[in-house]
This record gives sequence, structure tokens and C-alpha cells, in this order.
Amino acid sequence: MPLEELSRRTDVSTSTLSRLENAQGSANTLTIRALVDFYKLEGTELGKRLLRWAKDGRKQGWWQQYPDAAIENTSLYVAYESQAAVAKLFVIPFLPVLLQTAEYSQALAKAWHPQYSDEEVERLVEFRRRRQQILDATEDRPALDLRVIMHETCLLQIVDSPQVMHSQLQKLLDVMDDTNKKVTLQVLPLSSRPHTASRCVWSHFEYEDELDGDITLIETHVGFITPLEGSEEVRRSAEQFEELSKLAMPEAESADLIRTTMKERYS
Repeated sequence: MPLEELSRRTDVSTSTLSRLENAQGSANTLTIRALVDFYKLEGTELGKRLLRWAKDGRKQGWWQQYPDAAIENTSLYVAYESQAAVAKLFVIPFLPVLLQTAEYSQALAKAWHPQYSDEEVERLVEFRRRRQQILDATEDRPALDLRVIMHETCLLQIVDSPQVMHSQLQKLLDVMDDTNKKVTLQVLPLSSRPHTASRCVWSHFEYEDELDGDITLIETHVGFITPLEGSEEVRRSAEQFEELSKLAMPEAESADLIRTTMKERYS
């Protein structure tokens, strides 16, 4: 149906319909309700979801209160992360933000952003710490189901000092033992065969609502994150995560390796 005709029959301007068609800006609930009524979606699951999305789209994400320097060009990533039910991460050679200690995070911030003032570094560390709250259940949402495969180099790459590393590895063990969290952690050993999906840091997010399609994001050294939304690419990414999981050490063996590394390298 031409936009002009849809505009006439719904009383929604053609400019607004054009912006929606081209995914520019956000829609208000009145506009969405007009379209829901026109397409006879009132009371259906799809209609309810469209209205919910419209309302959610008007809310400011908690991360938007932070200055640009603090979020490291990760606003898109955090938006996907904050809504996910399951997060599957592959990391190398540094541990993921959601599992970092404050000292480990601070050391990385100073190394990666030498131009930052002490105040900016602290804001960045605070921002990362705020992201970790997603691992705990609240009245509004269950705890994020976090599944991490980390290359063994994450245990060997020294960040700041042996003392910082010792505390960081202890935190990994503590999180793995915390029954209030849903965290699975596996180590991909140095002895594992090469796999194409182990060449970079990437994340695969899954959502409760089937209409919120899964998405895979790839992080580069400059912080730019590329979303893969094509069904075939995302499906393949999910398969590759399972392939990596089979190559990685089971949880219990991974925990043993972490303990051994702490004792032999960072005591």
C-alpha cells in the first residue's frame, strides 16, 4: 500500500510513516496504536509487542547518562546486552567486562586510553561495574545467562601486576561458584586446534521474545562493533560457539586450570 494511502486511512503523516519505513528515529505509542488498529492487530501478541516496543523505545537507557568518554563507543553493544536473556562471549586475550575486577578494569582503561584523566578513568570503571549488575536478578528481570569461552591467553596475559591477576582469577572462581548467578565459564586451551571463530572477540545475544531476533556483534581494536543480523550469519555464529564449547575444557577442568595458574604464576 502506498504511504499516501496509508497516511489517509490512519491519519499518520507520510513523513512519519517514511521515517518508520526507513528505521529513522523512534515511534510514539499513538502512531503505533493507529497502525495496530488499522492492521487489526489489537489484542494479538504481535500488537501487544509492537506497543511495548514503542513504549520502551521512548525510555532512556541507563548508559546514556554517562559521557561519551566513559562508554568507549559501546552504547550500541550495551543496548543489546541489557535486553538479552542469554549472552555467549568468546574473548581473547583479555577477560570480558562483565567478569572484571575494578583493578583489572582500571589497568586496562589506563593502558587503552592514556589520554584520559583520572576522573575519566574512574567514570569508565564505574560504567563497567554498572554493566555487571545484569548478572544479578532483580524484580524486573532474571539474571543474564552468561556463557563465556575464554582463550587460555586470558589467564596468561598480565594486566598491571601479579597481584591484580591473582585477584582477577579469584573473582572468576567466585562467580563460577555463585549459585545466584547464571555464569558458565570455559577455557579454550593453547593445545586446542585452530578454529576460525577464535580469531577475534565476539558476542552472540539471544532474547526471550522470538520476534527480537538473535544478534552477533564483533569488536575490533578501535572499539567499533559490527552487528550481524542476517539469519544465516547469526545461525552460523551460534553453531560456531557450540563448536568452540566442545573444543574448550569443561567447567570443572577450567576451574582447576584457573587455580593452577593462580598458584604457579600469581602467588
